[in-house]
Amino acid sequence: RARQEAIYTNLTAELPRLAAGVKLAAPVLSSWNAYVAALEDRQAAQLAFVHDRLSEVERAIMRSNCGSWQMAAAAAITHLGEEQGQAFKPDPARQPRLLEPGTTS
Repeated sequence: RARQEAIYTNLTAELPRLAAGVKLAAPVLSSWNAYVAALEDRQAAQLAFVHDRLSEVERAIMRSNCGSWQMAAAAAITHLGEEQGQAFKPDPARQPRLLEPGTTS
């Protein structure tokens, strides 16, 4: 029988950022900032989704045995990925429009 251990996580997300020294017209910068803010919100929600469901992976591991815990964990993670995919389907109508440098509208 497996003994219970705590699961510790460090969830991170990498987001785009402007290159150092890049100067943009005010409308383009505003568009960029809105785009990054929307990405930050989405990534924070996705990380919270995963964090809130880590116990499902832990339960799957604890229900398995020493020879099958990795498969049980992988199956639970796959299931969570499918749930996350459904929960966070992109809505093209809600995606911010990013202006290209040199454009104003």
